[in-house]
Amino acid sequence: MTFRICALLAAGALACLAAKPGEDWRISYFYDKVQQTFNIADLACPSAGRCVAAGAIEEEGKLRPHSASTSDGGGHWMETLLEEPPDSLYFLNDSLGWMVTDRALWQTRNSGVTWKKLYMGKNLLRVWFVSPERGWAVGGGIFRVTSDGGVHWTDVPETAKIPADLGAVTFEYVHFNDAQYGVVVGEAAPFGRPEENVWLRPGVVRVRNPPSVIVSLHTADGGNTWTPQILGRHQTILAAAFPSPENAWMVFGPAAPTDVFSDVTRVAWTSRAARMVFHLGGALVSDLGAGRDGSAIVAAIEVPGKLADIPIPGRIRILSGSSFSELQPETVDYRAVARKITLASTPDGRWFAATDTGMILRREKQ
Repeated sequence: MTFRICALLAAGALACLAAKPGEDWRISYFYDKVQQTFNIADLACPSAGRCVAAGAIEEEGKLRPHSASTSDGGGHWMETLLEEPPDSLYFLNDSLGWMVTDRALWQTRNSGVTWKKLYMGKNLLRVWFVSPERGWAVGGGIFRVTSDGGVHWTDVPETAKIPADLGAVTFEYVHFNDAQYGVVVGEAAPFGRPEENVWLRPGVVRVRNPPSVIVSLHTADGGNTWTPQILGRHQTILAAAFPSPENAWMVFGPAAPTDVFSDVTRVAWTSRAARMVFHLGGALVSDLGAGRDGSAIVAAIEVPGKLADIPIPGRIRILSGSSFSELQPETVDYRAVARKITLASTPDGRWFAATDTGMILRREKQ
């Protein structure tokens, strides 16, 4: 998780991650229509009451862009048609947000009720804004900055310092812990293998690709300058969280189709050390969150069978705790199945989970 949380309030929300007794995950919204599936690509919760889910309805091989939003914390949901299938969302506040599609960048000023196309461009994956004007975009070979809200973009010059012999770089994550500290993370393909973005094919785990080189860029001055960093070779990143400027937590994909497990790894930027902090057998972690205090939440999918890349929905597991070593399972509605889960938190620390099977779960007290 990806995370899709209100800008500059993310750290405060993630600090509320510690496990709370007597909580479970209940279905708040379910798109349940015969021979149709609402594949939710992303979920954002920019305020205590507001959450926006966006994706596409799949029916007989056709995609119909679609979104669902709530203004009362998940009590009621309003459905809205979109013009293009989205890949990711980012909201700066309750009303102002951006939507990345395969072909363009869109903006809303009314909480996702309507969207206006700002910029035409392919290979974008995510954006992050620190103000209504200033933001960054990442994607396949893309790391750009804007000063007018996303209408015009220029390349960040520090990407030229990344060694060319690493091959093509797909920048997949951009995150700011506050107005000054930010990080961008991507994967390089030294052997020229084609990159495939997990968001574009939900539920299909990339497990047959050779390891990538993890590339990151860091800023401590609000994005005025960036320092590139090359990490070791790892499997494909399936999920990541950025609780502090010093550390990141990453989930790396299995090395082979028969590896039905997930490892969460702590990456220390200064030392470049990578240490496994959590192992989960029989399931694949789809998203996670981690707070500055070490608390964590993990959303995973039980694999129906012995192959990690079977595109069949599995039961959802969600665990939380005051640290990765103390994660405990929480109760999840028995009907909830998925191939991909996206976590999102409101600024006051309430959690939601969206699935590629049209469900939105809300964490509630029993």
